[in-house]
Amino acid sequence: MKLKRILFVLCSLAVGTAAGAQPLPGAAKMWTKSVSKTAAQQAQKGPRTPLEMARQVVARQKQVYADKKLLNEAIDKSLDGFGLDKAIYRSLAQRNSSRIALSKSMLRGQIEAYNKNRAQIKAQLAITPTVKNIDYSKLLDSNARLIFLGEVHYRPSIREEVSRAIEQYRQKHPHKRVYLLTEFMEAEYPNEAPMGFYRNLYLRGKTVVPEQLPLLKKLAKQGVRVRGLEPMRGLEFLAKEFGIKDKTFMQGSVSLVGHEIRNRAWAEKIRQYVQKDPQAVFFVYVGWSHSSYKYADNVPLMLKDIPSQVVQFNLWWKDTMTPAFEDLFTPAFLQDPTAKTVAVLKNKRYRRLLGADVLVHLHE
Repeated sequence: MKLKRILFVLCSLAVGTAAGAQPLPGAAKMWTKSVSKTAAQQAQKGPRTPLEMARQVVARQKQVYADKKLLNEAIDKSLDGFGLDKAIYRSLAQRNSSRIALSKSMLRGQIEAYNKNRAQIKAQLAITPTVKNIDYSKLLDSNARLIFLGEVHYRPSIREEVSRAIEQYRQKHPHKRVYLLTEFMEAEYPNEAPMGFYRNLYLRGKTVVPEQLPLLKKLAKQGVRVRGLEPMRGLEFLAKEFGIKDKTFMQGSVSLVGHEIRNRAWAEKIRQYVQKDPQAVFFVYVGWSHSSYKYADNVPLMLKDIPSQVVQFNLWWKDTMTPAFEDLFTPAFLQDPTAKTVAVLKNKRYRRLLGADVLVHLHE
């Protein structure tokens, strides 16, 4: 049991690293360096506005996309962090390297395809550049059995959007049974009392409490059936197979082959839930890299026979590798830190390029 607790914390933190806390690629990484560098010069030059800093990010990202060498370097940096140590992961390191190479090729192809078809794609994108309160009752597909909510982890503002999306859907469809299937709970735990799973967990002498707990409690009290997806027994087997202990397990769980193994386990569990309750609607709340159409072995692709919709929540300055960067983020959005931008892809033909059916971007 102690091992299960430790693995769960490592896995939760690791997914945050992969999906929300990975080193910022491209221009966003340069922007963070620029902000820290200029902090000492603020007194002389005066405060910089959010719009000025945002424009700098956009300008630098244009340079990246215009220079093939810079673009290739940015793509490499965005994916090399998913590598595995061959000395530890003897059996899977080569397989993981192949997944990284495939993902790099896919990303380059997506960027090229977007640039080639930019006019047609923009015509299929309904972009609302500045929104204060998003009406999810209009955005969410009433005919979908699965609605994926992909997030950047550890961002309270995104958790609030996830909560609003589910609440507004339930207000519009009060008679539908609604489930929330999430990676933040263990799949094998008896979920009729889901909150009992969360205990104080220890890592490096500090108490770690999952940040998603208040949201899951809130939804459960409202009548949402909260269920777990994370295959702890499978992850324990993975760790035992490699002889992995402590923090080295984290590297395996967030590698691309680790994503593949976990995604397949999640997809199998999701299918079981859908078959068990064929009249219900299932929100699948996971990290955006698991639910994005852009990545190989994504969960929606594994369940493509089930009517679904993918909604991705991200911070605009973390999403610098989207080929639609310049089209999504207008000056009106960039200069208002409270604004949100929503993009709905009307034609599913291009969703592999953008990663979702609906894109929601926030500032922080």
